[in-house]
Amino acid sequence: MKGVGTPEYYGGTDIEWDKGRQCWTLEAKSYIKGVCDRIEKLLEIPLKNIGTPLDAGDHPEMDDTDLFVPSEAPIYQMMIRCLRWAVTLGRYDIQYAINTLARFGQKPHDGHLKRAVKTVV
Repeated sequence: MKGVGTPEYYGGTDIEWDKGRQCWTLEAKSYIKGVCDRIEKLLEIPLKNIGTPLDAGDHPEMDDTDLFVPSEAPIYQMMIRCLRWAVTLGRYDIQYAINTLARFGQKPHDGHLKRAVKTVV
């Protein structure tokens, strides 16, 4: 395509030409920032960097907190979808946590949402 210019963003990925290494670099920073902003507005909470998505010895399947109201389950499902795309874009460090939490998409508990929020940042 003529006259379009150098690509900068595609499918959630920031694209940049690294002149020093003579290669394209791909990052997901804009996508992750957008997801964080969306979740902060939706849940009305500030997100902070926790460091690790799931604590050692954590068992989400044993969660005994209250079930989500069925009308609120789509919020949890949206978060899981966004986080799965973040894994596709290169956030491999959260893949295990996301796959574990995705099992509870139909009937999430409040504790599952708290774990998903920890995984976002």
